[in-house]
Amino acid sequence: DGFQTDFKNLKGGNPALLKMYSAVSPVDQDGCLGAHAKAGLRYENMANRLGGWSRNLCTQSLSSILSDLSSTLQAQRLDMEVRFLVVSQNPNLSTVHIFRNPGGHTSQRVEIPQDASNGWSFVGYQENQPTVDFPAPLNRRTGYFFRLNGSSALIGADTADVEYLPVGITPQ
Repeated sequence: DGFQTDFKNLKGGNPALLKMYSAVSPVDQDGCLGAHAKAGLRYENMANRLGGWSRNLCTQSLSSILSDLSSTLQAQRLDMEVRFLVVSQNPNLSTVHIFRNPGGHTSQRVEIPQDASNGWSFVGYQENQPTVDFPAPLNRRTGYFFRLNGSSALIGADTADVEYLPVGITPQ
């Protein structure tokens, strides 16, 4: 219970932001993947309490467990909202062009305008800041940040490209 409380407090006590998945032996047994397995009851209980699931590593194939996990994580990815893009060099703002690739398809690329309501705005240099807003602050980065405002946020499999010249380089 204490570990579960500490774990939940990592995300401000919001259980919707946490899930745990485990692959364990439910009992002490010999012959599990060619060795002796200790029961992973604490992991199993924690996964169940946090809205995840637990799989029996001794009776279910590892590829099947990983497939289940992959499907679960893909569903989570579809809900993610990326609000920040990061570049490594200080950009010359007059040369910046940001393009959305819906579903990650560069053939459908659309330019995102510079706009404080439904486009991009330049934040500046940030250290160790998350680029993902929803479902939880994730993917911490350091560099020069662009905020994607309003409907310009990247959802799920969307990707983006930032094209620019660094400060001090003049366009030709």
